[in-house]
Amino acid sequence: MLCAGCDARYLKDPSNYRAPRTTGGVTVCIVDGCDRPTHKRRYCDAHAKRVSDFGDPLSDVPVASRTGVRVVQFGDERFYRMVRRPEHELAGADGYVLEHRLVAWEAGLLTAANLDHHVHHINRDGLDNRLENLQVMTAGDHARLHAKQDGTINQYGHWRTP
Repeated sequence: MLCAGCDARYLKDPSNYRAPRTTGGVTVCIVDGCDRPTHKRRYCDAHAKRVSDFGDPLSDVPVASRTGVRVVQFGDERFYRMVRRPEHELAGADGYVLEHRLVAWEAGLLTAANLDHHVHHINRDGLDNRLENLQVMTAGDHARLHAKQDGTINQYGHWRTP
């Protein structure tokens, strides 16, 4: 008996179905070379976590190394996408460039003359890197814009900026 997801995949393409493997009467993980007992969705705990986190059970190669893209978090709610471009002028020591800066660079909004400028997301979604959502401005202008929208937070509290 297959679960609903496996059953749907099997009916769509029977060649993709992999039967549970057993060793000594114990069902083991379906990942080749892994002989740990299964716990979730025919995977061992380690591979099940990898599937739930990244959609991929392979544990030997990090996802960012295979795809060249990773999502990073700054603060509590700000997420940004980074792209692996080690040869690029904007790349950090790890070879990754913030995607919104790369988009602004390729569009000519960000140049070698204004590398210290910030790239602002107009709709405040750090993962929305469409050119029409990006605006290049000085660090001071960017800080003033966010202070006007969000107020200022310091050791004395949260203050609305007029």
